[in-house]
Amino acid sequence: MSSCMDTMRSLLRSTGIYSLEEGGLVEAELLSYAAVLEDLECLLTDTAREAIPLTAQNSGLVAYEELLGQDRADLSVQKRRDMIVYALSMQPKDFDKQGILRALRSLGIETEILEQPLEERITVKITEFSGNIHDYDKLREDARGILPAHLEIIFEMSSFTWDEFDAKDLTWDEFEANSFTWDEFEINGSQLQK
Repeated sequence: MSSCMDTMRSLLRSTGIYSLEEGGLVEAELLSYAAVLEDLECLLTDTAREAIPLTAQNSGLVAYEELLGQDRADLSVQKRRDMIVYALSMQPKDFDKQGILRALRSLGIETEILEQPLEERITVKITEFSGNIHDYDKLREDARGILPAHLEIIFEMSSFTWDEFDAKDLTWDEFEANSFTWDEFEINGSQLQK
């Protein structure tokens, strides 16, 4: 409360007409103003912070995610901000290779894109996925919703090959000890440990 009180005291003192003695009536009135103004200042500061995706921490992130049809509370605040910024920065003219990569980042996925213009096809190889893997079909549906509709899209959901898996030489018990679901294994199998 002191910064608000200090400002009001300074402004009133400069007029030279108010008695600002401690315990006086003006002091009591200023204290009551300061209590309300400080609450208002905190509310305005929070509102300003939450209104901008780059600074949002709580309700602002939730509001943007609802607006964009994302529910990523399982991710870090920074990753959620990044996904929101990517989603809000997409423009109709952005559907070149770099634009597609940015669009897919808005879903929390890092990809490699193989273009096949003669076949009007692109292959989307997902190399990293943020957060928990819940539903590959939903991820594909969301990706198709932001990718060019005139192209055939082939999704490769794993960068982990069976040769790489075989080279790990795991027993079934060692594999089970990693506690991966099959979907998690498909994307993150390279992280399997003995």
